[in-house]
Amino acid sequence: MKSDAMMQIGELAKRANTTTKTLRYYERIGLLPPTVRGANRYRLYAPEALGRVRFIRRAKQMGLTLDEVTTLIVIAKQGEGKALQKQLKKILSRKIRETEAQIQSLIQFRQDLQTLSAQLDESFLAQCNTCGALFANCDCTTPAPPKHTRAA
Repeated sequence: MKSDAMMQIGELAKRANTTTKTLRYYERIGLLPPTVRGANRYRLYAPEALGRVRFIRRAKQMGLTLDEVTTLIVIAKQGEGKALQKQLKKILSRKIRETEAQIQSLIQFRQDLQTLSAQLDESFLAQCNTCGALFANCDCTTPAPPKHTRAA
């Protein structure tokens, strides 16, 4: 297939490493321009659609939402390079802050798991056979009274 030839949806999906369902969705929400239809009623995409889909996929891999991608595409269509750069910088800065917050949350989570693991290693379960290993304030961590046995 020549690089400047129109592509059917299956070919575009294959070349962009995505699915036809995804392409139809992108078209429906306006991320891809409406296609032309061949005589056989198949969707036909211009070669530029491949670049657009690759851009969308890369942006999604970077954590951008489809709304953010749409905003960037609208700015790019207007030919405003500086505005596009500014908007992308703003989005990426926010994503960096969000990622840093997630990292801190994961670090705390790891510490909590390490603490729990250490408690289990220290025979913490000797006090409690159920929830005490997970919940420090459970009611069953108080020693149980001795069991009465019947004399034989």
